[in-house]
Amino acid sequence: MALPSVARPSRPLQNCSFPLYTAGSSSFAAPSLPHSRLAICWAGKEQGASCNIVREAGLSTRAVVEAATHHSLPPPTEFSWPFGFETRYELGEVLGRGSFGTVRVATDRRNGQVLAVKIIPKTSTKKNIEPERILHRIHEEVDVLQRIQKCSEALHLYEIFESDSHVYLVTDRCLGGTLEDFIRKHGSCTEGESAQVAHDILRVLLECHDQGILYADVKPANFLLINPYPDAQKLNDGDFSHQRIQIKVADFGCAQRVMEGQKLHKRTGTPLYMAPELFMQYYGLESDMWALGILLYQMLAGELPFWEPGGDRSPWAIMTGILEGELIFEGEKWENVSEDAIDLVRRLLDRDYSTRISAAEALQHPWILSQCGSEGCLFDDEAVARMPILQERQPA
Repeated sequence: MALPSVARPSRPLQNCSFPLYTAGSSSFAAPSLPHSRLAICWAGKEQGASCNIVREAGLSTRAVVEAATHHSLPPPTEFSWPFGFETRYELGEVLGRGSFGTVRVATDRRNGQVLAVKIIPKTSTKKNIEPERILHRIHEEVDVLQRIQKCSEALHLYEIFESDSHVYLVTDRCLGGTLEDFIRKHGSCTEGESAQVAHDILRVLLECHDQGILYADVKPANFLLINPYPDAQKLNDGDFSHQRIQIKVADFGCAQRVMEGQKLHKRTGTPLYMAPELFMQYYGLESDMWALGILLYQMLAGELPFWEPGGDRSPWAIMTGILEGELIFEGEKWENVSEDAIDLVRRLLDRDYSTRISAAEALQHPWILSQCGSEGCLFDDEAVARMPILQERQPA
């Protein structure tokens, strides 16, 4: 984010041995320190320097804090993002909570646009998590989200703010809830619906993998429906033909960078969706594809593979199922599922990561192509027929 030009205040900062800024310049002057290390925060004409930069530049933290206080500046912070979120946006209802933050409605005070904001604390209540680790994770999440902005299935990042204690990511507001909510309410999905979701997730994964980014937490809770499905107004109008599930990926909190040929060793993600190689602590981009296979099986069958519904989900049972469980496509739920759909699930749930299908290959799989085509996913007859049933299940 480019730093704005700011006029020099009428009174010089006291007790400072180097200039914190240059008049008429968009950057701060700190000899021997690279620009990426200049953690300067802005809120209009207000500025402050981070404690780390202060120490490395030979200043005492106290000196800069006193100078900032003297000029009504914000205290030192860790990033280069603007202050002043609450002067720009009005906070609304809570949309969701997770281990890494809270998502709320955010209304732009300038034009009334209703968006969403993910509020991420800079510290943790857990004593075993170091502050540096939290700040690194925040930086990585923002970096990944910025890198894949050209992918339409990623949330659009409008603005970034910070305060002394939090980071604020202003994004699209999705109105249809999570994919997890949808599966819980409606049970199994049609092949057309499942293909739509798989297609959109594959596009996100392809963009990530092309840039050497492991998403690392593919699961229904991390994907948002852009609009309610089915659309009540369209159903009332008798229009079933142009409805589709459209999703956005919502959370990059577990994303990791992977160099070509590199394998990661620290286990991450949600256990039920972990690939076998994660338990061996030797994994790469291929693990995202396994997780998508679990999700796709879940959508088609209305249940997870390897474990009986309501059965043992202890850590040992989860690991044993993933490493040794039999992949079954039998019973009433699979009677009307096509061989092409089953083939893609099998290729995604290949325990040998070296032969597992990639995102690029999966997008060219016959099932995805037949269900979605070149113009995006279209509804199958079964989906159209069950629209009124889904509408009845929608909450009031």
